[in-house]
Amino acid sequence: MLLALVGCDQAATPPAATPSTSPAVVQTQSLDLGSYTKNQTVLELQHYLVLPSDDPLKLRVLFTPDALSDTERQQVLENRSFPGMALFQKASPEPARWQWYPYVLVEAHLDRPEVSTENVTSFYVMAYGIEEQNFTDNISAPSQPGNGFEQLEYRDGLLRMRFAGKADFSDSRAHWDIRVSE
Repeated sequence: MLLALVGCDQAATPPAATPSTSPAVVQTQSLDLGSYTKNQTVLELQHYLVLPSDDPLKLRVLFTPDALSDTERQQVLENRSFPGMALFQKASPEPARWQWYPYVLVEAHLDRPEVSTENVTSFYVMAYGIEEQNFTDNISAPSQPGNGFEQLEYRDGLLRMRFAGKADFSDSRAHWDIRVSE
């Protein structure tokens, strides 16, 4: 089943939504949504897509370095369990830096279905291809001050998010600062 895409590019807004009933929100204008950094490699995030979820206690947001076409959005929504599958063939946003398409998937795990900062218990970040092709950072942690959601709200099809943190791996370091304010 394909869901209608709702967001800044449409005048109408849907009724109050939970992650499981939410249509996808598409950011169509280029914005500075922050970045994900792995060692010295920085991926600037310009667009996002809120993914429908079968789990009312999970909000999933895909962040990309450039806009997705209508066809790419449709493919991401059809493969929402693993949205990166639809992006494997997408052209690099900067061929001099990447010969593949990097992206970041953020999940907020909630203790109640209402999406708010107070209801976030933990998070998951999957960052694909930041430093090298076919390499993914997978980070799960409790959300706490300084490492997690400082702001999260998703109401009437509008997303507001401030998500910052860091992770140390055995041979590398990652940090992120992602913000959406509509």
